[in-house]
Order: sequence, then structure tokens, then C-alpha cells
Amino acid sequence: MAIVLASAALMVSWVPSLPDPIAIHRSGGFGSPWMFVLMPTGITVFFCAVVFAGVRGSAADGPLSVNSKVLLVIGLVISTFLGIGMLKGQEGQGGRADAADAPASCCPRCSAVAGVVLAGVGWFILPESASTGLTGENAEPVAAESRERLYWSRSVTLAPGRCFRRCC
Repeated sequence: MAIVLASAALMVSWVPSLPDPIAIHRSGGFGSPWMFVLMPTGITVFFCAVVFAGVRGSAADGPLSVNSKVLLVIGLVISTFLGIGMLKGQEGQGGRADAADAPASCCPRCSAVAGVVLAGVGWFILPESASTGLTGENAEPVAAESRERLYWSRSVTLAPGRCFRRCC
């Protein structure tokens, strides 16, 4: 999240030198320079807040699960992809009278690679996840005729209120 906040601060300082409207998409989309600042920041802060609330609840019960680690790492990918991508997309438009004259950049590919690399580093920095070993009873074999078909079904329900107590 620090990446997107740092890039947002830098982009705010560039807003006076940007044309209005700026190019926001390669296919010819134009919009306000503030969209480049607010969109990645808002998406990243919202996603990270939701993930941290959920992980905080599950971390209180013990070590992180693999799912929690994956969500935390996805937060790194989103932050890096949006932060660097938006920063590089806005950078080439500074000091131009028309945003259509700005050169195309490789920002989507570069920021995606940076996000994946940072996610790999983040995965190994996070504490080792707990294994949720399988528990159960060995079932007795069922005798069936060759012309009979057997069907087995089972369902699982969440204890009432458990989901919200974990998160909040």
C-alpha cells in the first residue's frame, strides 16, 4: 500500500503541469487528472483494509492460513500494479498541451512484472502458513452389487456469527 500512496503523492504534485483532460486509456479514453490519483489509491486502500480486517481476525486464532497469505500477496500485486502503472501513465503527459501527443509507455507490462516480483518476495517474507491437515474417520467399505450405484453426500455449515466475529 505504501507504493500506491507514494505514487499518489507524486502524482498530486504533477497535476498542475498536466493537460486537462489527460489520456487515461490507450483506446482513446480521456478524463480528469485526479482520476489517476484517486482511483488507484481508493481501490488499494479499500482492498487492503478488507484483507487486513479478515487476516487480523484469523491471525488471532493462530498462524496465517495459505488463503490469508494469498490475499496479502494479492494486495501487494494490486498496489504495485496500480501505483506504478498509473504513475508511468501520467508521467509522459506532463508539460504537454494535448494528452494525445504523449508517447505510449510499457507501463502495464512493467507494473505487472514488478507486482509479481514483489508478490514473490512478499510471500517469502510473510510467516510460514499453517497446514490444515485432514482429520476424519476411516469409513467402512459398503457392500454393493455390481448393478447397484452408490451416492455419498455431505454438507458443512458455518457456525452462527463466526464469520463476522473473525473479521471485525
